[in-house]
Amino acid sequence: MGGLFPIIVMVVVFTAIAIAAWWANAMEKRRAEALEAAANELGLAYLPLDPGRLRAIRSKFALFGKGGVQLAKNVIVGDTEEVQIVIFDYQFETGSGNNKQTHRQTVAVIDSDRLRLPSFTMRPENFLDKFGGILGFEDIDFDTHPRFSDAFVLQGAEPEAIRRVFSTEVMDYFSDRPDLYVELVPGSLLLYRRSQRKPEDLRTFLAEAYQVYGLLVDR
Repeated sequence: MGGLFPIIVMVVVFTAIAIAAWWANAMEKRRAEALEAAANELGLAYLPLDPGRLRAIRSKFALFGKGGVQLAKNVIVGDTEEVQIVIFDYQFETGSGNNKQTHRQTVAVIDSDRLRLPSFTMRPENFLDKFGGILGFEDIDFDTHPRFSDAFVLQGAEPEAIRRVFSTEVMDYFSDRPDLYVELVPGSLLLYRRSQRKPEDLRTFLAEAYQVYGLLVDR
């Protein structure tokens, strides 16, 4: 029995790993099918992977410089005369060993010639950012809007030009969505939250992306 026990343990372990892998693949397939169905309902094109579009997007935004083992999939595309929107699942890993963590989010990118605005990044502020402010790290704050300034770290190379973008209406909108990440470079806008959107939430996420776009181009 003593010689048989290690073999039993190995069989159990490998079986558990195989079941976990099968389950993960099944869930990914189910998600892809649900996203494709949701895209079709909205009149958008679904692509399991679109390397050309994603290469162009990756070169623009800070999100894609984070971590390693990066993967983008479930690409949904819509084009109008004014904008091109791309929504996709994106994940990357940070840390290693027991500290390894996989970050997953559903990302929306809007390209438009109307986005003639200064580059900036905006992300939720965390506890460590308070110390960064003490040490002089960049964060564009607004004394007249402490709710926004307490919720977000806003950064960019042209602080005064960025301040002109962030009107009361813009800051009030984002203050009501304190978990939103936004990046902008001239001509392109990116937004996401630190979680994947459910397929049934695709319509809401699409509407939110257009709301942010509308707020910013009005500036």
